[in-house]
Amino acid sequence: MVTTTYPQPRREVVARGGLVLQTIPDMAQVFVDGYYVGLAEEFGLHGRPMDISAGAHRIELRAAGYEMLAFSVMIEPNDIVRYRGDMQALSATTRPTMVVVAAPAAAPRSFYVIPNCYAGDKPPSGTLPKGCDLKKLQTRK
Repeated sequence: MVTTTYPQPRREVVARGGLVLQTIPDMAQVFVDGYYVGLAEEFGLHGRPMDISAGAHRIELRAAGYEMLAFSVMIEPNDIVRYRGDMQALSATTRPTMVVVAAPAAAPRSFYVIPNCYAGDKPPSGTLPKGCDLKKLQTRK
């Protein structure tokens, strides 16, 4: 009888830690590095610590009627970080505003082309590939 052994796939182990949130309101939505992960109450004193990879992370808490609360946290492997922060309620007179800032007008730029050979915002420099002729360089605005 012949026994064949196949190599097992290599599994990468990622160091993990935890984050406990003590926030008001506890119904705030929690985002880690821009991704929604749940409600603050799930990761509070009566929930479970958020399982999160070790390293630096950006945490955002969002709730209707409150200003967004954002902070950075460093998670150490096999450690639990506890965060306590109350979100500030928006007053009846405070309304979110959007400020539109016009981008400065871009200066006209030139575009350099050698048909079937080169295209870029700077003239070609150095050795060109075989068949490319610098005499065919066109400048476009």
